[in-house]
Amino acid sequence: MVTAQTYQILFFLLPGFLVQLLVAALHPSMEKDQFRFILLGLLYSVLIQALIALTPWGEAFLGVCSIDLSQGQNSLKVDFSLYRFVLSVVVGLLVSYVIKFDIFMRFLRFIRSTEKTSYNSTWADVFTSFRGYVTITFKDGVRISGNVCHYSDFKDEGMLTISNAAWIDDNEYVLIDVEYVLIPNISDVRTVEFHKQ
Repeated sequence: MVTAQTYQILFFLLPGFLVQLLVAALHPSMEKDQFRFILLGLLYSVLIQALIALTPWGEAFLGVCSIDLSQGQNSLKVDFSLYRFVLSVVVGLLVSYVIKFDIFMRFLRFIRSTEKTSYNSTWADVFTSFRGYVTITFKDGVRISGNVCHYSDFKDEGMLTISNAAWIDDNEYVLIDVEYVLIPNISDVRTVEFHKQ
């Protein structure tokens, strides 16, 4: 039989796992480790509870829903706050922003605590921070240049999309009259050169 305490624990943990699901959805390149997922979900749950304690006006402003889960003679009412849900979404988006723009790790690099970035691969690190155009040289010597539009989160997936593409033939640029060029297999690429615009 499910008790009121079980539902209270569930509603206590739910916001943290919602944050973690949102972060995982917005950053598919993050490690898929169940232990880490659960641990971060628990930490986010505690963070949400601390934020609720620091901002008691939030629940008063958005109100609290009382859910009646009574079955037969067992009466069971659980209070759920819309504020917890809103706070979960806001914290999830904020954590995603911090990861995407490498804010926390940039601070740690600034104080010389680490050289690591928020990204799991150099591939994602370079393409996330780079703004400009690339020159791709294939193993057979063919070269193409263009602006990076889309890239895989991992080099193993090996896809890259460029716009304003041009073949390079004897240092002459021959524009390709298409919107995008997809480089489907990065294993055929010898080098990727990055240029400022």
